[in-house]
Amino acid sequence: MKTTVFFAIVLLLLSVQLEAQVAVNTDGTASDPSAMLDVKSTSRGMLVPRMTTAQRTAIATPAAGLLVFDNTTQSFWFYSAGAWVELTDQGSLQWTPAGSNISYTAGNVGIGDATPASTLTVGNGDKFQVSGTQGDVTFTDDEATIQFPATTNPNSPMLSMFSGGTQNADRMVISHSPSFPKWGIEYHDSLDFVYFRNSGSRIAGFNLNGSVGFGDAAESHEATFHVKGLSYGRTAVFGTPVGLDFISNNVSFGNDAGSVRLFIGKNETDNGEIRWNYSPNPGEGYMSILTPGGSQTLSLQESGGNVGVGTTLPQSRFEVYSGSNNYSQLGYSSYLGNVFFLNQHPEWDITRHIVAARQVFIQPRI
Repeated sequence: MKTTVFFAIVLLLLSVQLEAQVAVNTDGTASDPSAMLDVKSTSRGMLVPRMTTAQRTAIATPAAGLLVFDNTTQSFWFYSAGAWVELTDQGSLQWTPAGSNISYTAGNVGIGDATPASTLTVGNGDKFQVSGTQGDVTFTDDEATIQFPATTNPNSPMLSMFSGGTQNADRMVISHSPSFPKWGIEYHDSLDFVYFRNSGSRIAGFNLNGSVGFGDAAESHEATFHVKGLSYGRTAVFGTPVGLDFISNNVSFGNDAGSVRLFIGKNETDNGEIRWNYSPNPGEGYMSILTPGGSQTLSLQESGGNVGVGTTLPQSRFEVYSGSNNYSQLGYSSYLGNVFFLNQHPEWDITRHIVAARQVFIQPRI
């Protein structure tokens, strides 16, 4: 009997070596040609080696693909790429795969941070980078905000548009949408200008020198506060600019050049204007109205507080001048409190000036 059993075992081993395949089943089915071991059963399973975690990790030089069951974790483990990998069911996974996407909703995610404080916390090196020709970052929540907490370095920039260099190309800072990329706020790096633009036109801007301009695409405005007029428009007089220059204290409507402090008209040398000029020198400060014909219809002079109608140089408190031979004065500068009239009327002429205070002598011509 013992000889028979031994002989059967020898035959079995010889057959295994010759076939190089093993089929374990109850119906005598041959093994699959692609399998070294083909186990078939409808009522039993196969047990792999079972051990504790300490025993598993103590295996010396495990082969790639080595499979064991860990009694400590109650899960299968296989060895791959120099490390043990746990086989778990999808329900216990932290990340949930869905096609080519994965998601995680149980807590916070830390990249380079073992204790993430936010839904996504990134530490060490560059925190976030978008590359490519059409890289977008989209916030779909109406209440989404971007916050920049206080930093220990006051010179650390919150937002940087360029990686380096001193002169870069123009770049949109904020645009309306991908469909309108040139509607919004644009930064001109080489000239240090920030513009508001609509499509191809720059409608307003300011630079780092303190100049502000509206309706002007030029990088150098003509005044500290500059408004460029149009051929027709409510902010322009005769189609020329409106300017405020707080450095030279000039304010002009219709022209932003000149030395007067307040000017309304086409230009300082043309007719039909209102101007006011202050000067610390006596006799040079005045306010005047110039008629379209070029004559001064009203002049208020700083020196002595004189008022002139038809003259820019009134010599009395109130002087009316209508021509070379017709004028009248009240309070003439050479006399005290006099009244002086002169015209070409045949019945009136001067007989004398006042010598005594507050007396008037007017004698008709006989």
